[in-house]
Amino acid sequence: MALLLDTSTGWGRRVVEGVLAYAQECQSWNIWIEPRGQIEDMKLPEGWSGDGIIARVSTSKIAQRLLQANTEVVNISRVEVPEASQFYRVTSDPVSSAKLAFEHFRSRGFWNFAYVEPYDLPFVQEHYTAFASILAEHGMACSLFVPPGNMKRGANWKTIRDAMTQWLRSLEKPVAIYTWASDIGRMVINVCVQSDIPVPHEVAVLGGDDDQLLCHATRPAQSGIVVPARSIGRSAAQLLDKLMHGKRPDQRQYVIKARQINERASTDILALRDRRTLQALHFLRENFMHPITIVDLLKALPMGRRTLEVKFQTQLGRTPADELKALRLAHAQKLLVETDMSLQDIAESCGLSSYNYLTHFFKRMTGETPGRYRKRAHHV
Repeated sequence: MALLLDTSTGWGRRVVEGVLAYAQECQSWNIWIEPRGQIEDMKLPEGWSGDGIIARVSTSKIAQRLLQANTEVVNISRVEVPEASQFYRVTSDPVSSAKLAFEHFRSRGFWNFAYVEPYDLPFVQEHYTAFASILAEHGMACSLFVPPGNMKRGANWKTIRDAMTQWLRSLEKPVAIYTWASDIGRMVINVCVQSDIPVPHEVAVLGGDDDQLLCHATRPAQSGIVVPARSIGRSAAQLLDKLMHGKRPDQRQYVIKARQINERASTDILALRDRRTLQALHFLRENFMHPITIVDLLKALPMGRRTLEVKFQTQLGRTPADELKALRLAHAQKLLVETDMSLQDIAESCGLSSYNYLTHFFKRMTGETPGRYRKRAHHV
């Protein structure tokens, strides 16, 4: 089989890792792949013949070549190419990413939001539209920055930087900015630094993906949505395996949701103006790993329970109890992904009494067991 996709991005490399993980289980796959950049011409070597192809079909030219190859093809691109309509497809879900971004920012108290759209392309606009739509559902607006010229085709860097600086300075602060990808988030952070705009205190930046190299190439380091690239690669390989064995599923489109964010310094801020709410939030964040309840919070910061709940709902869109649950869930998810700790140890680290309670709590919050989450997350 052959892989036709870029290997210059973290997303592309993780897709390849997912394919290779499945291929190791098959043991009989012979895979052709060459290092490629995003804008390089994707084509098979002359004389190649094989049983299947996994490709990022982003242009009509690539689609036509693959049709002529007369073999099974699985497309992993979100780009809508008419000539590729007959290919099975596995892609990511921009709506799930947008929901994660919104919840991440709202949990930190943000009311002002913005988005940086680098290219005048339908699939990028779909990414922005998903975020703007969720904000609109909650009665919030989204400021949009579209750079002058096409950034991918060599637009003048100074022109882009000056336009972005002016736009950033015009935004009401503090503001939460969601971007198309890690490289765009890196640009926003760098422009902020050059313009003496504090990150994250005035501008918090969250990348639409999580390229480990690019996210750590800024100061402060950039938070990013973990796009499920390995799952896309693995699912595409599994689907291709079925096709190569003559099985043709009725479902032709498979969309895989993003489920986690790698939080770093670029969004490590609580954008709350109310002192009492900020104190309460700090108390929860410092103590959620202990078996505390909201009663303990009210003892530490005496006030009426109803008053506290109204403050939280008004500024964060959730109750203190909801915030406590969210903190424990996020910590449990982090430990499940990044450690091999037992469920009992994870439960105790989240302020929960037992692994049985952790399982019940986790399934109620996510719809799946901790074990299932850990197994699936290792494929992301």
